[in-house]
Amino acid sequence: MSASEAFPRLGRLLKSPDWRRAALTGLAISAGGLTESTMKAASQALLSHVNSLEEEALSDFLRLLNSLLREQMKTERVLGPLIGVVERLMDSGALEVFADQEQPDFLHELVCLVVEGSRRKRNPAKVIAGLKAALGALQLPWGSRASEEALVAGLKALGHVYPRVRRQAATELYQALLTYGAMDNHSEQVLAVLLNTDWDKESRQTKDIRRRIADFL
Repeated sequence: MSASEAFPRLGRLLKSPDWRRAALTGLAISAGGLTESTMKAASQALLSHVNSLEEEALSDFLRLLNSLLREQMKTERVLGPLIGVVERLMDSGALEVFADQEQPDFLHELVCLVVEGSRRKRNPAKVIAGLKAALGALQLPWGSRASEEALVAGLKALGHVYPRVRRQAATELYQALLTYGAMDNHSEQVLAVLLNTDWDKESRQTKDIRRRIADFL
Protein backbone atom coordinates (compact mmCIF):
# COMPACT_ATOMS: atom_id res chain seq x y z
CA MET A 1 0.00 0.00 0.00
CA SER A 2 1.41 3.39 -0.98
CA ALA A 3 1.76 6.33 1.39
CA SER A 4 -0.97 8.21 -0.49
CA GLU A 5 -3.35 5.32 0.25
CA ALA A 6 -2.25 4.49 3.80
CA PHE A 7 -2.20 7.90 5.45
CA PRO A 8 -5.75 8.96 4.56
CA ARG A 9 -6.90 5.78 6.30
CA LEU A 10 -4.76 6.60 9.32
CA GLY A 11 -6.16 10.12 9.26
CA ARG A 12 -9.68 8.76 9.63
CA LEU A 13 -8.65 7.19 12.93
CA LEU A 14 -8.26 10.71 14.31
CA LYS A 15 -12.05 10.76 14.58
CA SER A 16 -12.03 7.77 16.93
CA PRO A 17 -11.72 8.61 20.65
CA ASP A 18 -9.97 5.28 21.20
CA TRP A 19 -7.40 5.71 18.43
CA ARG A 20 -6.87 9.44 17.89
CA ARG A 21 -3.92 9.72 20.29
CA ALA A 22 -1.97 6.94 18.60
CA ALA A 23 -3.02 8.14 15.15
CA LEU A 24 -1.86 11.71 15.81
CA THR A 25 1.49 10.47 17.12
CA GLY A 26 1.96 8.27 14.05
CA LEU A 27 1.00 11.00 11.61
CA ALA A 28 3.24 13.52 13.35
CA ILE A 29 6.28 11.25 13.22
CA SER A 30 5.56 10.40 9.58
CA ALA A 31 5.07 14.07 8.66
CA GLY A 32 8.60 14.63 9.93
CA GLY A 33 9.88 11.60 8.08
CA LEU A 34 12.83 11.14 5.79
CA THR A 35 11.10 10.71 2.42
CA GLU A 36 9.18 13.43 0.64
CA SER A 37 6.29 11.15 -0.31
CA THR A 38 5.78 10.07 3.31
CA MET A 39 6.00 13.61 4.65
CA LYS A 40 3.60 14.95 2.03
CA ALA A 41 1.00 12.19 2.44
CA ALA A 42 1.06 12.35 6.25
CA SER A 43 0.82 16.15 6.30
CA GLN A 44 -2.06 16.15 3.83
CA ALA A 45 -3.98 13.56 5.87
CA LEU A 46 -3.45 15.54 9.06
CA LEU A 47 -4.46 18.90 7.59
CA SER A 48 -7.44 17.36 5.82
CA HIS A 49 -8.72 16.14 9.16
CA VAL A 50 -8.08 19.47 10.90
CA ASN A 51 -9.81 21.45 8.15
CA SER A 52 -12.92 19.27 8.54
CA LEU A 53 -13.32 20.09 12.23
CA GLU A 54 -15.83 22.46 13.74
CA GLU A 55 -14.58 24.83 16.42
CA GLU A 56 -15.35 22.60 19.41
CA ALA A 57 -13.74 19.55 17.79
CA LEU A 58 -10.72 21.63 16.77
CA SER A 59 -10.39 22.78 20.39
CA ASP A 60 -10.37 19.16 21.53
CA PHE A 61 -7.75 18.33 18.90
CA LEU A 62 -5.48 21.14 20.10
CA ARG A 63 -5.88 20.02 23.72
CA LEU A 64 -4.80 16.54 22.62
CA LEU A 65 -1.80 18.04 20.82
CA ASN A 66 -0.86 19.90 24.01
CA SER A 67 -1.12 16.69 25.97
CA LEU A 68 1.21 14.90 23.56
CA LEU A 69 3.71 17.77 23.65
CA ARG A 70 3.84 17.60 27.45
CA GLU A 71 4.13 13.83 27.39
CA GLN A 72 6.89 13.71 24.77
CA MET A 73 8.89 16.74 25.95
CA LYS A 74 11.97 14.58 26.59
CA THR A 75 11.55 12.31 23.56
CA GLU A 76 13.25 14.05 20.65
CA ARG A 77 12.10 11.45 18.11
CA VAL A 78 8.49 12.52 18.75
CA LEU A 79 8.84 16.08 20.06
CA GLY A 80 10.43 17.47 16.89
CA PRO A 81 7.68 16.14 14.58
CA LEU A 82 4.97 17.36 16.98
CA ILE A 83 6.43 20.87 16.83
CA GLY A 84 6.39 20.47 13.07
CA VAL A 85 2.67 19.71 13.26
CA VAL A 86 2.15 22.97 15.16
CA GLU A 87 4.02 24.89 12.45
CA ARG A 88 1.85 23.32 9.73
CA LEU A 89 -1.31 24.18 11.65
CA MET A 90 -0.17 27.78 12.02
CA ASP A 91 0.70 28.03 8.31
CA SER A 92 -2.59 26.46 7.24
CA GLY A 93 -4.69 29.17 8.85
CA ALA A 94 -6.59 26.59 10.89
CA LEU A 95 -6.43 28.79 13.99
CA GLU A 96 -8.13 31.76 12.34
CA VAL A 97 -11.42 30.51 13.78
CA PHE A 98 -10.19 31.74 17.19
CA ALA A 99 -9.17 35.19 15.98
CA ASP A 100 -12.40 37.03 16.79
CA GLN A 101 -13.03 35.74 20.29
CA GLU A 102 -11.53 35.67 23.74
CA GLN A 103 -8.44 33.53 23.49
CA PRO A 104 -8.77 30.09 25.10
CA ASP A 105 -6.07 28.96 27.49
CA PHE A 106 -5.06 26.02 25.32
CA LEU A 107 -3.68 28.34 22.62
CA HIS A 108 -1.39 30.04 25.10
CA GLU A 109 -0.36 26.63 26.44
CA LEU A 110 0.35 25.41 22.90
CA VAL A 111 2.81 28.26 22.27
CA CYS A 112 4.41 27.80 25.72
CA LEU A 113 4.97 24.10 25.06
CA VAL A 114 6.52 24.75 21.65
CA VAL A 115 8.82 27.40 23.14
CA GLU A 116 9.81 25.09 26.00
CA GLY A 117 10.46 22.23 23.59
CA SER A 118 12.65 24.34 21.31
CA ARG A 119 14.70 25.62 24.26
CA ARG A 120 15.69 22.06 25.04
CA LYS A 121 17.40 21.70 21.67
CA ARG A 122 21.05 22.45 20.97
CA ASN A 123 20.73 21.95 17.24
CA PRO A 124 20.30 25.43 15.69
CA ALA A 125 18.03 24.12 12.93
CA LYS A 126 15.67 22.62 15.48
CA VAL A 127 15.68 25.76 17.61
CA ILE A 128 14.71 27.74 14.52
CA ALA A 129 11.96 25.24 13.64
CA GLY A 130 10.46 25.69 17.10
CA LEU A 131 10.66 29.46 16.80
CA LYS A 132 8.88 29.42 13.43
CA ALA A 133 6.08 27.35 14.93
CA ALA A 134 5.72 29.71 17.89
CA LEU A 135 5.77 32.88 15.78
CA GLY A 136 2.76 31.60 13.88
CA ALA A 137 0.75 32.65 16.93
CA LEU A 138 1.26 36.28 15.90
CA GLN A 139 -1.72 35.71 13.59
CA LEU A 140 -3.86 35.70 16.75
CA PRO A 141 -5.14 39.00 18.16
CA TRP A 142 -2.35 41.40 19.08
CA GLY A 143 -2.00 41.47 22.86
CA SER A 144 -3.43 38.01 23.47
CA ARG A 145 -1.43 35.76 25.81
CA ALA A 146 -0.50 33.44 22.95
CA SER A 147 0.75 36.21 20.66
CA GLU A 148 2.65 37.87 23.51
CA GLU A 149 4.35 34.58 24.37
CA ALA A 150 5.37 34.16 20.73
CA LEU A 151 6.71 37.70 20.58
CA VAL A 152 8.79 37.22 23.73
CA ALA A 153 10.21 34.00 22.24
CA GLY A 154 11.22 35.88 19.10
CA LEU A 155 12.90 38.67 21.05
CA LYS A 156 14.81 36.19 23.22
CA ALA A 157 15.99 34.33 20.13
CA LEU A 158 17.60 37.56 18.88
CA GLY A 159 20.02 37.16 21.79
CA HIS A 160 20.70 33.46 21.27
CA VAL A 161 24.24 32.18 21.76
CA TYR A 162 24.45 30.99 18.11
CA PRO A 163 24.77 33.71 15.43
CA ARG A 164 22.89 31.52 12.97
CA VAL A 165 19.90 31.43 15.29
CA ARG A 166 20.06 35.20 15.82
CA ARG A 167 20.13 35.85 12.08
CA GLN A 168 17.28 33.49 11.35
CA ALA A 169 15.28 34.76 14.32
CA ALA A 170 15.49 38.28 12.90
CA THR A 171 14.30 37.01 9.52
CA GLU A 172 11.44 34.97 10.96
CA LEU A 173 10.30 37.76 13.27
CA TYR A 174 10.46 40.26 10.39
CA GLN A 175 8.32 38.02 8.19
CA ALA A 176 5.84 37.20 10.96
CA LEU A 177 5.38 40.85 11.94
CA LEU A 178 4.99 41.86 8.31
CA THR A 179 2.45 39.11 7.67
CA TYR A 180 0.50 38.97 10.93
CA GLY A 181 1.49 41.83 13.17
CA ALA A 182 -0.99 44.52 14.14
CA MET A 183 1.77 47.04 13.57
CA ASP A 184 1.49 50.60 14.81
CA ASN A 185 3.36 53.81 14.03
CA HIS A 186 6.67 52.13 14.88
CA SER A 187 6.30 49.41 12.24
CA GLU A 188 8.83 50.83 9.82
CA GLN A 189 11.42 51.34 12.57
CA VAL A 190 11.03 47.81 13.90
CA LEU A 191 11.24 46.16 10.50
CA ALA A 192 14.22 48.31 9.50
CA VAL A 193 16.13 47.42 12.68
CA LEU A 194 15.45 43.71 12.22
CA LEU A 195 16.55 43.85 8.61
CA ASN A 196 19.62 46.06 8.90
CA THR A 197 21.24 44.93 12.17
CA ASP A 198 24.36 42.76 11.94
CA TRP A 199 23.16 39.80 14.02
CA ASP A 200 26.56 38.11 13.68
CA LYS A 201 27.86 40.43 16.37
CA GLU A 202 28.10 39.01 19.88
CA SER A 203 24.73 39.07 21.58
CA ARG A 204 25.94 41.54 24.22
CA GLN A 205 26.71 44.01 21.41
CA THR A 206 23.10 43.96 20.23
CA LYS A 207 21.52 44.15 23.69
CA ASP A 208 20.49 47.78 23.27
CA ILE A 209 19.06 47.04 19.83
CA ARG A 210 16.94 44.21 21.21
CA ARG A 211 15.72 46.51 23.96
CA ARG A 212 14.72 49.13 21.38
CA ILE A 213 12.71 46.56 19.44
CA ALA A 214 11.00 45.42 22.62
CA ASP A 215 10.12 49.00 23.52
CA PHE A 216 8.64 49.61 20.07
CA LEU A 217 6.49 46.49 20.28
